[in-house]
Amino acid sequence: MRRLFALVVVAVLMTSGCTKEKSGPTPTPSGSAAPSSAAPVAKGTYGWDAYGVDAVLTPGADAWSLKIQNKTGAKIDRPGVYALASMDGHKVDATVEGAEPLADGESATLTVTWPSDFDPRTGIGMVMLTIGPALYGGFEKGR
Repeated sequence: MRRLFALVVVAVLMTSGCTKEKSGPTPTPSGSAAPSSAAPVAKGTYGWDAYGVDAVLTPGADAWSLKIQNKTGAKIDRPGVYALASMDGHKVDATVEGAEPLADGESATLTVTWPSDFDPRTGIGMVMLTIGPALYGGFEKGR
């Protein structure tokens, strides 16, 4: 019985990548290309460059800086940032001061602060970018 189970598992694993279905591109928030890593992310920063939105999140001693540019061809809702805590994955909302919708071609540099009971230097598992209520995805950490 165990041999049969093992053979079934191996067969499933070997054929799991073989399908006859053709898959199309995955839809994105603005319908443009998926995230690219064309521009390297500077050491010590977090970067996002996809869907016509460029963003760089730079840690600071007391507050962080979010530089964001809208190249979507349309107005976007206000940006937001949150972290997934490294210890247990719970969501930690940051405050993005002065966040407002951005017209196409517009950019802004905003101040980001974390709750006083959260230390982003040690507590961040992943940092996420939101545009209005939409989750755009995780920032890439520069190495």
